[in-house]
Amino acid sequence: MKHRTAWLHHAFVFVSVVFLLAASPLEAQLRSGDCSHLVVNRSFSQQFQGFFNMGILVPTAGAGFITFLPGGKMKGSVTLAIGELGVIPDITFDSNASQYSLSWDQTKTPAVCSGTITLIAAGEPPFDFQLVVTEGGQQVEMIHTDAGLTVTVTGLPVPTRGCSNRAVGATYSYTMTGWGLATPDLSFPPEQMLSGYYPFAFSGAMELDASGGTVWWDTASLNGTIMTRSGTGSYAVKPDCTGTLVLPTASPTGQAINAELFVGKDGVLYIVDLDTDAISGIPLYVLSGTLHTTRMP
Repeated sequence: MKHRTAWLHHAFVFVSVVFLLAASPLEAQLRSGDCSHLVVNRSFSQQFQGFFNMGILVPTAGAGFITFLPGGKMKGSVTLAIGELGVIPDITFDSNASQYSLSWDQTKTPAVCSGTITLIAAGEPPFDFQLVVTEGGQQVEMIHTDAGLTVTVTGLPVPTRGCSNRAVGATYSYTMTGWGLATPDLSFPPEQMLSGYYPFAFSGAMELDASGGTVWWDTASLNGTIMTRSGTGSYAVKPDCTGTLVLPTASPTGQAINAELFVGKDGVLYIVDLDTDAISGIPLYVLSGTLHTTRMP
């Protein structure tokens, strides 16, 4: 009996080892719990829009990037435009205080790589998110979990070095939506606006040349009023893959569009508008968007 028990024990161990060796990588990761290897030492850039409930509902927009560091730490930068509050450029996250946690959460069905992020920046409240990482770490899906905010973010892998005007010079197409601050020259009935902002959308194309110039055209809808626009401008990209975009007469009122630019992956650019009202300091345009490279046949 003793020899039979020992034999059964060895057989069980052998079968268990064979099962582990035959298990798929996903099954092995599920048993290990942690899934941060999908994103560690990688950067993700994004543009986003949403709303902030501050007693009144105001539109928000932004763009930036985050980098997942070893040991659950994070770094990155973001520029925010919040209606009624202002534009907050280049918020830099503290790599010692900002953190994330990721695991294969088997308490939920289906089990996916998910977790939380807390981003800390000097002089700002914490930015908290829940996130889900897609297969292979090619994309992160995030939702803001701080009270009052209704904001979702999709992040894609991006470079953070080695960029230049020459590297991004190409023809881009775009479709964007946002909010414009009502002015005496451009206003609508209060029931058609949100906290003093009217909705707008536009779609068109832009060419960036290697010397820093740009030419563009689009069709715009300002709360349903349709117009066509075109013009020239300039841009500059820094080696860290951030930059600026200036369109001198892009807006319906003839005011310049000044935007911050983030270089994305595979011919993508993210922008967020920086313009503010000279008197109140609040955003003229709550706008962020994505430009995609396009080619003639």
